[in-house]
Amino acid sequence: ILIINGGKNDNVGEVTPAQAYANLVSINVAAQARGIITAISTVFYSVASEMSPTLYAWVDVINALIMANSAGANHVINYNVDPDLATPTLEYFPDTIHPNNAGLALMATVIRGVFG
Repeated sequence: ILIINGGKNDNVGEVTPAQAYANLVSINVAAQARGIITAISTVFYSVASEMSPTLYAWVDVINALIMANSAGANHVINYNVDPDLATPTLEYFPDTIHPNNAGLALMATVIRGVFG
């Protein structure tokens, strides 16, 4: 199983959400061509102090694309079902972007909910 957690780094540049999603789609297609079961996950916001209206909009657009799953991933993981992942804080994202072990544990709970 390949969990494709991606797209977040693209929002710091000039990559549109559609272009970032296309990158995720290409990873998904390549993995499935090799017989790998895939799951694409939604993209996190950064902690609020690092966000702007433009960045919120960027994440919202790519997440809508991910949830629609035109990539044909076998599963979609929506981290936003957990309120601590939907609104990141330094408690779980100490560098403002990446989850620590506690954040990873929250992610694992969501993933287990998808895969059972």
